[in-house]
Formats: sequence, structure tokens, C-alpha cells
Amino acid sequence: MDKKALEKKHEYFTAVHAFVRMMLLNHEFEEAYEKIAVHMFPLYASAKQRNAARLNTHDLQEHGKQLYLLDEADHLVTSCVSIALTIQSILFSNGCNADLLIEVKKIDDKLFSHAWVQLENGDSIDPNNKNKNLSILQTYNMTDYAERWVLSQYMRSVIDLEIWLREASKGKRHLLERSRPKKPRVLADIETVNMTEKTRSYSYQ
Repeated sequence: MDKKALEKKHEYFTAVHAFVRMMLLNHEFEEAYEKIAVHMFPLYASAKQRNAARLNTHDLQEHGKQLYLLDEADHLVTSCVSIALTIQSILFSNGCNADLLIEVKKIDDKLFSHAWVQLENGDSIDPNNKNKNLSILQTYNMTDYAERWVLSQYMRSVIDLEIWLREASKGKRHLLERSRPKKPRVLADIETVNMTEKTRSYSYQ
């Protein structure tokens, strides 16, 4: 691959990392992971129809290393989790169902944790090369999370339909009464200030 094409791919890799990091900063990890998996799932499902190009794992490794270098130069902020999740997201969007592994190891009475990606054939992608002699703490798979989300939406629709049918069985008059706008309630809190006695507050409904 020529230098210009590699730089263009790295710009895309950096943009995906920015999206991943934003999700991690704004949500708890499990929620962020599910949202990313759901957003990427249509690309995963359509990879064959789109004739998505097979990704070079060596290139992904190099892109990850470049992100670490940008972090060291204070151009952006990374972590092993954000980089591993970026690699997994790009693989997933190209039809590769890789796993994100969170592993730990005890060093001098302290726990060291690390995240990296394992491909379906067992090969690993770890730009930081620290996935040796670690114990697996958690495995994350995007297909599992996306399908779990789809199932939860389906179950929610079923429950909503069941509630509606139950209400509908009570007749047209009941439905019209339930759908009629209610009279608004005005809520207000009034507090008296600059008084010699203890400040009092009143609530009116």
C-alpha cells in the first residue's frame, strides 16, 4: 500500500477512534459498547453484499501503534480499551466478528489490566503487545450485544402491544377517555425571605 493510501486509512481509523472515545466518555462501558455494536451492526450484516474488502491485520496493528504515538505527542488521548474497541469496530463493520478481551495480571500486589482483539481464527491484534501471561476477565462480542438489543426491542414491542390490546378490550369509550387530554396542574413553590422568623416555604397545587 502506498504512503498516501495508508495515510488516508489512518485518518479514517482516527475518526472512528474519536467516535469510540466519545461513546466511552458519555456512557458506562456496557452501554457504550452496546450502542457502538448496534450502530455498526448494519454494516456487519451487509458486508458481503457490499463486497467489503478484507482487512489487513498488520495494517490495523500499525494504525493502533500510530494512535499510541499521537497520544505520547499529546495530540489525542487514547487507552488500550479505546484502541482495541476501535479495531474491533472496524473489523465488525467489514464483516469480521472478532472479540474484545479484557485481561488482568497481578504485578507486585497490583492488578494490571489490558484490552486487545482476538480474531475468529485465534490470531490477536494488540498494538501495545502486552497480552502475554494474562488471565481473561471478560470477553465482548458485538454480534451478541447487537442481537441482545434487537431482542429487547422486540420484547418491548410485544409488551406494548399486549398493554394496548388489554386497554382496547375495555371498549371504545374507555380508549377515548384514556386518550382525552387531562386538565393541567399548576405547581408552584413560594418562599418568604428577609423575615426575622425562620424562613418558611409554601407549596401550592
